[in-house]
Amino acid sequence: MKKLFLTVLICFAAILLYAQNGYIFPGSGKTNVYKMSVESTMGSNTMIVKQSCTKSDSGQILLKTESTDLKGGEVTPTAVIAFNENEKNYTIPLNDLMKSQLAAFENLQIVDSYGNLSWPKELNVGDKLEKTTIKIKATIQGMDIEAVISMDNREVIGKETIEVPAGKFDCIKVKESIIIDMMGQQITNVSTECYAKEIGLVKQITDTMGGMATTTMELQEIK
Repeated sequence: MKKLFLTVLICFAAILLYAQNGYIFPGSGKTNVYKMSVESTMGSNTMIVKQSCTKSDSGQILLKTESTDLKGGEVTPTAVIAFNENEKNYTIPLNDLMKSQLAAFENLQIVDSYGNLSWPKELNVGDKLEKTTIKIKATIQGMDIEAVISMDNREVIGKETIEVPAGKFDCIKVKESIIIDMMGQQITNVSTECYAKEIGLVKQITDTMGGMATTTMELQEIK
């Protein structure tokens, strides 16, 4: 049971990685409010995720993500991720992103990593994005773990008009995989995300191991 718990926890962190996608950020001065529903072999859960952006004095884009339960209690620590910007891309060092998303783990060590997570400012159908891999060591609930997390098969697959509680949006669709090798088991998350210009993430569906867990994240409102 503990092994399953650890697997689901890392999978949840992986899903939040997708939610931190730097391609299209929330609108300036706006806060995007999402409902994230998780159905898994351990049961179901619903939480609220909020995202907003500011710029640092050095010009980095600071993406803030908060996640709470329906009563307002914190689910994961608030994360502020700093993205670097150039003429073509938004980029974040993979080490920085993982340290933020796995902040609840004890003794977290980044053993090795390859590649930076980057998103072109303009995405076109058929574009393929860079693969990244990171190896971590950590302790959680008294158990020492090692895991290798790879982000692969990152591709722009199409365009679609998506309707969610916040409204109807013309979106571009990105499909990505996160493969987690941990404790002799490989877990694959496949995520499809829909983004709208000047809005950010509109909808995301993530499937873990063909149904071990399914996560749906939809934009509820823009404040």
